[in-house]
Amino acid sequence: PAAAFTHGWWAGFSPAARYIVPLMPLFMVAIADALRHRAIRIAAVVLLMPQLVIDAVVWNHPRALWPSAAPVNAALELIGSTGRAYERLLPAAHAGESIGTALLVMAAVSAALIVLATYARLRGVQTSGSHGRIP
Repeated sequence: PAAAFTHGWWAGFSPAARYIVPLMPLFMVAIADALRHRAIRIAAVVLLMPQLVIDAVVWNHPRALWPSAAPVNAALELIGSTGRAYERLLPAAHAGESIGTALLVMAAVSAALIVLATYARLRGVQTSGSHGRIP
């Protein structure tokens, strides 16, 4: 990433690697608890399928991650029209570009996951008998 930054890489100094990766062990506790519910497992599998396709493309074409002068994601370009459509849903890396669609999609996905998690939690409480009643 440091070499890519000097050639116009617009993703900054990789806050994901700096701040999120060290927290992954803590996130895994919540993820493991959530995966006990069938709806969350199904949602996780559905969301992981596109990521597996992207990983397979990047594994076979690692230079697709290198920065280029073109304002497109080379890895998603290799996937074809599906990859280009997915790229349009992602927020822009350049400051000042419109990210309305991406924010709307992220808000919808977040809301759906919250509803699924709440439903799974309430269903688990209702089926657990008198020990798990909501006060």
